[in-house]
Formats: sequence, structure tokens, C-alpha cells
Amino acid sequence: MDIYRIQQLCLEEKKDCKEGSNGILKSLEVHPPTWPENVACLIRGAQKLQDDSQLRVPVARDSYLNCKITSEEYNTDDLPWQNGCRVVGALNERYRGRVVNVSNLTSLEIQKPKQEIVVDLEHDAEIFYEPGDAFYFVVPNIREEVDFILERIGFLEAANRKLVVTVKSQNAVKNTALPPYIPEVSTLRYIFTWCLDIRRSPGRPLLRVLAECTESECQKRRILELCSAQGVEEFTKFVRQAGLSLVDFLLNFPSCRPTVERLIELLPRLLPRPYSVTCIRELWGKRTRFIFSLLHFTAAEGRCFHRFGLSSGWLATLKKGQQVMMFLKESSRFRLPPPVHSSFDLVRTPLIMDIMRCVDENILSHVSLCESQPYDISSKKYVQDALQERGEKISNILSRKNEDENHPAIIFVCGSSKQMLKHVADVFVHIFSEFLHKSKEEAELYLRELRINDRYVEDIW
Repeated sequence: MDIYRIQQLCLEEKKDCKEGSNGILKSLEVHPPTWPENVACLIRGAQKLQDDSQLRVPVARDSYLNCKITSEEYNTDDLPWQNGCRVVGALNERYRGRVVNVSNLTSLEIQKPKQEIVVDLEHDAEIFYEPGDAFYFVVPNIREEVDFILERIGFLEAANRKLVVTVKSQNAVKNTALPPYIPEVSTLRYIFTWCLDIRRSPGRPLLRVLAECTESECQKRRILELCSAQGVEEFTKFVRQAGLSLVDFLLNFPSCRPTVERLIELLPRLLPRPYSVTCIRELWGKRTRFIFSLLHFTAAEGRCFHRFGLSSGWLATLKKGQQVMMFLKESSRFRLPPPVHSSFDLVRTPLIMDIMRCVDENILSHVSLCESQPYDISSKKYVQDALQERGEKISNILSRKNEDENHPAIIFVCGSSKQMLKHVADVFVHIFSEFLHKSKEEAELYLRELRINDRYVEDIW
């Protein structure tokens, strides 16, 4: 049956469509945003942009997919995840795990609460990993967000019906193919739950197509402004930096009703999220332990509902006995040297209880605790400050000749920000200049040599 006929039938069946829509909005706990008057914001551009009659907008990409929905229900339980498509950076084998426990490690009142999840791997073969390695968790989109999108495009009632996605036999796009992570036969609910990233901020190519799917001329004009060359600053500020999701964008532009084909063509792939394992295989066996931070996003700046990060929020909801799917990440260089053999300097975002335990057990000889956002602002301290304070000691350890040349000192730096890694690297260049008496160019070369020789190892998440 033609997809547009199915859509019409769905709308006819939904006599209580408005009530259904209100129910979805209520479940999302939507907070309609309020916008200042006469000031540039998401839904209103600066006056200069509004007056520009020659917007330079990108050409909308041609559509190349056909979607057909039948009247029969379709069971997706046995479908291979994302059509069996490989995840770059992950080993091919997938592991099933069963949740043992999810618990709080810190107060939920702090800015980034820490939680622990323990998972038993249900796998016959032995799995080899070391501390510093990571597992990818397969994460679904939130049901309420999926329901909202399906309701907006008119297919909520057909969410579980058989969907066939094919490439148009005649289209203007050369060398087109079905995205490898999209199964040819599945359902709309499966694709929007497991395959497409609806949380990532829409890009300008998607906005260009969304403009063509918007009924209100005023709203269409604003979307065109956001994806235009003249409006790139406003796009960056009001869409990218604000962290809007597709749901947020559709809520702010209510007359926008994209087609199924266009969303499948232009939404990015929903990728699994990696988490570093925090246990030792020799002691824990097939029971694995992970620590994660809950990232909270308020309803502000165009975000229409409170939420946690997609992955951390989902992990926090898991209950004992629930199953998860995981991939082992390809081995990284971020592994500790054999015990006792090497000196090492760790620069990381810590859990205090783990750090103190390492001090008590003489694994670490010194700890500098830094808090960039303390309750008492006078005690603010950055990791760069602590490194600078111990710059001479660090330089001596790095430059001295060890009795065993096979185990030189190593620096490990990990964190959640590329900017943080850059700032730390800049501090080390300054330390090498000051205490090893090198010019800036020589210090940068020395840092580069440390990286090449795996003596300066970075990890970012």
C-alpha cells in the first residue's frame, strides 16, 4: 500500500489525534519556551537577517528513497541490530549482558552525579580486556521522543507495521544506496528507536529540507535563514550550541512535517556509546563494572523538556535482570604499565573514593585535587595550576635515566573535553621550557616525541 494512503488512513483512524498528541507532550513534560521580543532568538532572526532578500541557502538534496508500509504488523525481535552494520572502532563480536545493579556513587544534587552499573556478560568464550579498555553500549532512543516524531509526521498508528525501504529506480542522485545500518524490511518504530540519532542537533542540510516541509511561510523563512550563509552565526548559537534535538526543533516550528524518506536520508546514524571498564578481569571474570556521569539538560534556550544525556539517562533507568548489548572497543594505548615498573603521572576526572584508595594502598605517591566549580569560588583550582606547582618534580621524573630503560615514566591524560586536553598539553610545554631549559619549539618537539613513544597518552570521551 502506498505510504501516503497509509498516512491518510492513520489520520482518519485517529479521531482523538489531538488528545493523543497532548498525551505525548505531557509524557515529555514539555515546557513551551518564551522568547524575548525584538531580540534575535531561535524563532526570530536579527533584523538585518530578516530584511535580507537574497539569502544564500544550500541546494536541498534530492530524495532517493521510497518507503512503503503494509497493513500487517511486523515483529522486529529477531532483526540484527542496525542490519548487522559494523561500528568503526569496535570489534565485530557482540556481547549480551545482564544488569546486576545500578547504584549512586555520589549525591544526585551535584552538577554531574556519578553512578555505577555492574553487568554480567552472557558469553561462553573468555573475553580479554584490561583496565583502560572500553565497551560500547547499544542505546535506544527514548520512546516518548520517538512517539512525538512519528505522531508529527502522521505515522504513529502505523509505527509497528511492516515497512519496506528501497532506493528509487529513477533518481537524480548517482551511486545511491540504502544506508547500511537501515534494514530493508523493518518498522518505523524500529528505525527511529535503534537506527537514527534524533538527539543530535540538526545540521544545515537537514534544516534546508525541513524548510521545504514547513507549511507556515513565516516559519519556513526562519528555517531558511538558519541554514543560509548569512545566518551561520545564529545557527551555531541557537541550534548547535543550544543542543537542540530534532524534537526540540519540531516543537519550536509546529508547521514543519517532514516525510519519512527525508528523515531516514538525512538523520545521522545512532551510534553506541563507549564506557571505560573499571574492574580487573582476573578478579571480576565476566562481571564488568562501569562508572558514568549523569548529564542533565534543562528546558532552556529552545530545549523544550528536561532530560539527561541519551546514554547516561538510559543506563540510569536499567533494572536488575535487564539485558544490554555491548561491543568491546578496539584496544587503545590507554593502559597502565605493569605494576612497579614505571612511574606515571595521571591527569584525569576522578572519583574521590577511588583516588583515596590508591593512596592508601601506595599505588599513588601524591594526589592534587582540583575543583574548577566549587561551592566556595575562592577555592577554585584547575588541573593546570596543580601541574605547574609540581612542574619541577614532573620534569625530573620524565628526564631521569631509569635503571630499567624499558619502563620509562609515562603521562596519562583523560577527560571529557578536547579543550581540556589542549590546555593540559600547553602547560606541559611551559613546564618543559621552564624546568628542562628548552625553547618553546624544543618543548613542543619533546612533547611530540613523548606522544610518538607512547609516553604521553591521551583519552577523551
